[in-house]
Parts: sequence; structure tokens; C-alpha cells
Amino acid sequence: MGSDFTAVPIVDIGALVDPDADPSQKQRAASAIDTALRTVGFMYVMGHGIDQGLVDRARLITRQFFHQDSAVKSKISMENQDVSVRGYQRLGDNITQGKPDWHEAIDFYREIPIGHRLRDDGDPMHSDNQWPETPAQFKPTFDLYIEKMLQLGAFIMEGVARACKLPPDYFVRYYDESYWVMRTIYYPAKESVAKLSNPLDYGCGEHTDYGCLTMINCDDVQGALVAKNRDNQWIIADPVPGAFIVNVGDMLSKWTNGVYRSTPHKVNSVPGSDRVSIPFFFEPNYDALITPLPHFGGSPGDDDGVVFGEHLSKRVLSNFKYSPNVESDNLVRGL
Repeated sequence: MGSDFTAVPIVDIGALVDPDADPSQKQRAASAIDTALRTVGFMYVMGHGIDQGLVDRARLITRQFFHQDSAVKSKISMENQDVSVRGYQRLGDNITQGKPDWHEAIDFYREIPIGHRLRDDGDPMHSDNQWPETPAQFKPTFDLYIEKMLQLGAFIMEGVARACKLPPDYFVRYYDESYWVMRTIYYPAKESVAKLSNPLDYGCGEHTDYGCLTMINCDDVQGALVAKNRDNQWIIADPVPGAFIVNVGDMLSKWTNGVYRSTPHKVNSVPGSDRVSIPFFFEPNYDALITPLPHFGGSPGDDDGVVFGEHLSKRVLSNFKYSPNVESDNLVRGL
């Protein structure tokens, strides 16, 4: 019996992005996505068509925010709101498997408009985002970035649909109001960790992601992001120029009855290098019911399914030291 994966594959989705591409080219791209997500659960996505200037600018502005004084960053702290999971978190506020993570972050979610049938002002998941005032271009940059990430997620899901012999727009009904999540994260160099009274090993401990797809834009720091194969080996997933790192989340794994792998991963603290990372979580609609697809052996009545918003709430609400005491398996997302 051969060993499990030892590298993350590169997949070119240019044919899915190009409306004029030949159907056979689109199918080849879909098949490449399918193979990568079955065998690894991670892939480097090329041919996405997103301007590299925007990708780089998003990381630069993120770094500028985190290099400000703590008093400035704390203006958008989660603790400023009575009930919220949105805003700035200090070093160690995130908890993974009961241990604090060594990173700072801002968390953003899709905002549910007042008056929308799903809006519940008493629900911590339904508060409004807190955007930094400085740098001044932070929100305009990320408004455009979010738009492009949603498009990228849709292209990849079209590929999944084609690979499953479904209509190309099959999944649209499940993500046409995608309850997306975005984290802007700053990981200090390992030397900073060593100065702690209780040193932390990881920028973010071992976990899987909650939703559908994660699309990662990060600095070129070697040895930070690693994925765990079935031989319990940690495989390095260093960034590739011009590519997004994309991985499967728990909901896409459930849709495919576990065939697509929601692969465990973690972020190491790296000596001599701090790191900025912007994981964008392309998620189903808040009220989407996720059940295994027939293509992957799912049958009506075999599985009651999971409502994504309920799953997300359970996973998120105990991630922070000051969060409500909500029963959860206590895994947080950091990439």
C-alpha cells in the first residue's frame, strides 16, 4: 500500500474562468480539481484571473494595520460590542483545542441586513463588521477583494459540479447569499513566542475548517502552513507565486460524503519571519441544509444533514477567551 500525499498539487482553473473556453477544457479543469480535493484536500489554484496588484495590496494594508499601536487596533476590538464575533483579537485571544494561538486577527463576516428574514440582533453571528479607520484604504480595498473572492469560489464550485456530472450552476442555490468569512491575520516571528512566560508552539494549532472552501493569500514565508496526511506526516504548503492556496472545509466534505478531504492543518511560528495571511472562507448560505450528494453515495433519509449557520455558530462561539460559554469542539480557523 502506497503512502499518502507528499505535496500539494497545482491546478489551473483558467478554462472555468474563461466564458469562451471549450467545454472539454472546462471538464479537464474540473477533473483536476476533483482529483486534488479527493487525494489531498489542498491545491494551489492558478489561472484565477485576479489582479496580482490587488492580492499584494490586501496583504500590505493588513500588515500596516497590525503594525499600529495597540490602542488604535483596540478601537475595533471584539470586546467593544456586547455580543459579537466580529472585530480585532489580540495575541492569544484565539483558542484552538484549549490552547491560545500566537496571532492577532480581525474577523469579518457577511452582514445580514436589518429586516432580512434571517437577521436576529440577539445572535452574536448577526452583528455588523468593525472596519479599521486606518489605513484609510483598508475597507475600499477589501470590498473589492471580497467581491473577487466570491467570484473565485463560484468558479471552483462550478468545477466541483462539473466533476460530479451536475449542471454547472447546481451549487448556486446553496451559496447565492454566501455567509462568507474573512480573517486578516498577523503572525509574529518565533522569537517573539520564545519571550512568553508560557511559550506557544503554533501561530494556530491543528484544526479543520468549518465551511466549504478556504482561499488563502499569504506572505512567502517558508514552513509556516502545513497539512497533515493520513500517515500523520506534516506536508509543507508554502505559497506558490501567483496562486491561491485552496483547501476543503467540513461542509464540502459532508456534501461529498467524506470523499473530498477536510484535511487537518496548522500554522507554525517561524524563526526570523513574521507573516501576514488572509484566509477567505467561501461558505454556503447561512440557512443552507448540507446533505451528502447522490453522486457520492448519499440517499434521501440516510442523513438529516447540517444547517450551515447552526454548525458555524457552534464552532465559532467558544473560540475566544471572552466568548459566551457555548458547547463546542473548540477548533478555530487560522491559516
